[in-house]
Amino acid sequence: MAAIKVEGKPLLNFKVMVDSGVTWGIVVLLAFVQPLTIAMAAPGSRITDFLMQLLTPFFGESSSITFALFIGFAAVALTQVMNNGAVGVVLMPVIHSFCQASGMAPELPLIMVVMGVHFAFLTPAASASAALLHGNEWCNTKAIWKSSPLAILGAYAATAIVTLLLGSLLYS
Repeated sequence: MAAIKVEGKPLLNFKVMVDSGVTWGIVVLLAFVQPLTIAMAAPGSRITDFLMQLLTPFFGESSSITFALFIGFAAVALTQVMNNGAVGVVLMPVIHSFCQASGMAPELPLIMVVMGVHFAFLTPAASASAALLHGNEWCNTKAIWKSSPLAILGAYAATAIVTLLLGSLLYS
């Protein structure tokens, strides 16, 4: 759009868009988190061993469905107070490491996390959508805190049901 000219002017002023339209805090956060997640998944970091010691008592003998429900709920809970993109990026190597070491299929946990991080509405820090929700004049914080938890839990439950029903058919 910056290359398209209308009446001799660019359709999109690139400088204005970069100065006011890009959430640089999120870009910088993800730029730092991405290399850390790669390091976390590396065998030499011993993080996989730590995760296995931590998670095996809870999920060692259980199915991938139990792990998927837990990690999906963890994503939903964390993303209410942390940026949803960062939560997704941080949880991916956890899923990869645990599933690879335990022999579980990673599809269901991945789907639950990817869907779960989109339910970020409780605090303004959770996502851009949440910041817009909290920053308007037609809905106050009390109304958001009254209705959002039920909506978030309902969305998680619906996602879990659909993911587990379809996932068990597709990935089993």
